[in-house]
Amino acid sequence: MIYFIVNPAAGNGRGEAAANRAGKLLNEKGIDYKILFTKEPYHAAELTRKAIGEGAKTIVAVGGDGTLLEAAQGFMDGNENIAPHINFGIIPVGSGNDFIKSLHIPKDIDGAVEVILRGRSKKTDILKYNEGYCLNIGCIGIDSEIAYLASKTKNIWGKFSYIVSVLRNIFTYKCIRAKIKIDGMTLEQKFTLIAVCNGKYYGGGFKITPMSQVNDGYITLCYVDALMFLKILLIFPLVAFGMHKDLKIVHFKNCKELTLEFDREYKFNIDGNVIYTDGKVKFEVIKEALNIIC
Repeated sequence: MIYFIVNPAAGNGRGEAAANRAGKLLNEKGIDYKILFTKEPYHAAELTRKAIGEGAKTIVAVGGDGTLLEAAQGFMDGNENIAPHINFGIIPVGSGNDFIKSLHIPKDIDGAVEVILRGRSKKTDILKYNEGYCLNIGCIGIDSEIAYLASKTKNIWGKFSYIVSVLRNIFTYKCIRAKIKIDGMTLEQKFTLIAVCNGKYYGGGFKITPMSQVNDGYITLCYVDALMFLKILLIFPLVAFGMHKDLKIVHFKNCKELTLEFDREYKFNIDGNVIYTDGKVKFEVIKEALNIIC
């Protein structure tokens, strides 16, 4: 039995239509399935647990990156997957759909369903922070400010909401002061952004860490030194194509865990969900936590 966990609001209301299309394709092949709709934020994890309890063979998240993360969290208990025998599939219906780019999952519904029916899964890492999880990327700085504004305007600008937010924030952003503790090293300064990455892409296709692999057992940290707005304006087009990696102001580090400390409250973007943090955030990687169909 395949269970679809669907965010009906994803993609400006396209979630339900995507699930119905997937259901039609499965009906044509005589495959049993069940559709469960989320009713509120964080409901997807509860529905994953429900599907596990009912004997699901495959659980498919239908939505954007935030929905994928919420559904994936339903598998996790601390550092353990409670149902490692169940495959996790993805039908992308969000405005960004960034995580699938690192897994080469098709954007179109029919293509994504075909991948799910083939059933070939990859052991994929997940990041754990404090008491939460991150499937793709957690970031703080100008990128989290951009994500916050984009989430507030995506019903107006749709897939262009991120670009609109970039243009606005470039001229208003003030760099953050933070402390990074990693591999016995402490770095304290002002930053333009700090990105803690499992996948390569965020923000609707910006290739922030071209070298990231979702199954290598490492976090890829990217941080950018404090910049004036004119330099920020110049660097963002490079990030779109992963061409920023050789700049002296951009730094990368692979690690198993790291800690970020802040002197006041900041917005933190976790897979498109904006939270607020002040104090300390610790990240660690849980290697091969999920069986993702790709």
